[in-house]
Amino acid sequence: MSNTQNNPPVYVPRASVKEKVFTSGHSILKVGLHVETICAFLKEHANEKGFINLNIAKRREVGKYGETHTLMLDTWKPDGQAPARHAESRVTQPAKQSPAATSKPIMEDDVPF
Repeated sequence: MSNTQNNPPVYVPRASVKEKVFTSGHSILKVGLHVETICAFLKEHANEKGFINLNIAKRREVGKYGETHTLMLDTWKPDGQAPARHAESRVTQPAKQSPAATSKPIMEDDVPF
């Protein structure tokens, strides 16, 4: 179980997220951030590698200024029970070629059947 359920959400201050839906049915999320506030927030909450993870969640009700989504800090951290990853596990083996890949190439005028 993630520890995000135990902690209250940390909302990004002075952030606005509004969904723009187009006539085609596609949509985008428009994000507005106050520069000084977001810079301070990022520095305060950056992890040991200098990254910050954020979540965008749909609001239950549209906000006073049309906000349809909320932007919050992702506070999830692994609980330490997952096995550690080793460098050896990232080494990839060369892919085995299928018999078709080792045969002669198909010429443009060859019929494949």
